[in-house]
Amino acid sequence: MISDEDMDEAVLWTCKCITHYPGALRFRDQDQDSLLHIVAQHMDLAKICALVEQMIKMDNTEGEDKPFDMQNSLNETPLFLVVERGHPQVVRFLRVNRM
Repeated sequence: MISDEDMDEAVLWTCKCITHYPGALRFRDQDQDSLLHIVAQHMDLAKICALVEQMIKMDNTEGEDKPFDMQNSLNETPLFLVVERGHPQVVRFLRVNRM
């Protein structure tokens, strides 16, 4: 589904984000979109996978919404955006990995 080259680029991008911008996994823009919202809106499958893997490894903040469940200003979660765009493989990936 994702080429090795695309996945390598996405992992590198994700690592740069979290290295240069601590808190990038919880970053939200003026519309309250997180990085995962943004890559989901663009259906960038490699970046979705890379971000999810990093979120699983790094995010253990108690008492806050998990990055998968963060809602934007329209009350949309990243999972909702992927469902809306009709990509069942990515929906399954997000559902399995958000547990």
